[in-house]
Amino acid sequence: MEVATYEYKKDFIDIIPVGDLHIGSENSDIHDVIKALEKEEGKIIFLGDLIDNAIVNSLGDVYSQKDNPQGTLKQISSLFDKFKDRILGVIGGNHERRTWRKVGVDPIALLCQEKNIPYTDDLMVIDINLKNGKKLVGQKNRINYKIACHHGSSGGRFPERSMRQHRYFFDVISGVDIYLTGHTHIPEMHKFSIFEYDSKNKKIRKKDIIGITVPSWTDEKYAVQKLLAPTARGMFKIRLFANKTQKIEVLAR
Repeated sequence: MEVATYEYKKDFIDIIPVGDLHIGSENSDIHDVIKALEKEEGKIIFLGDLIDNAIVNSLGDVYSQKDNPQGTLKQISSLFDKFKDRILGVIGGNHERRTWRKVGVDPIALLCQEKNIPYTDDLMVIDINLKNGKKLVGQKNRINYKIACHHGSSGGRFPERSMRQHRYFFDVISGVDIYLTGHTHIPEMHKFSIFEYDSKNKKIRKKDIIGITVPSWTDEKYAVQKLLAPTARGMFKIRLFANKTQKIEVLAR
């Protein structure tokens, strides 16, 4: 588990969570991802399964790969270099873990270490302080947002698997404003509220929480073979505002 902290003097910042690129798969749309990110100016969070990583004795089909693991890592390295100043963090997924289980090496971790990008193979909290036009001094002069990031872990045939893995996530960590996952290949966004006790002001207050599961950027052949629905393409953009109180907007396209 890792924590990555950031501070910005801006009216707002945009964050674009992206995952399940499956680079190396014959149907990966990595070039569409790059074009989409080039059109946006927001920060980026990568949520795992960046490479398809079909290796011997893994679940992947090594014979249908467009690129071998070495070739896909070169593409990931170029991707990180291209957007390095915008990347807030990288999360490992189950496809990256195939190499770790086989030979005890996490290639994405090595790339992130080399490029000084925050990385974890499980859970990361991204802690962001925003202040509009003033020096970031003291808690009083800033607004704080906390984002919990995990690749995800949920199976099943139907779209509700995206919501189900968020229920798992909520049970693991609390005290955050946004939960981000991937893994299911089914985009989903929901908002709910809970009551929190404010021990400083001795009050009970309502807190809004947002959960987002990002889509994948590949249509795997096995999905059609198993009569699974194709993946809906798209991208979420999260806007965090430097207001006196939290304000979060989510745009889906």
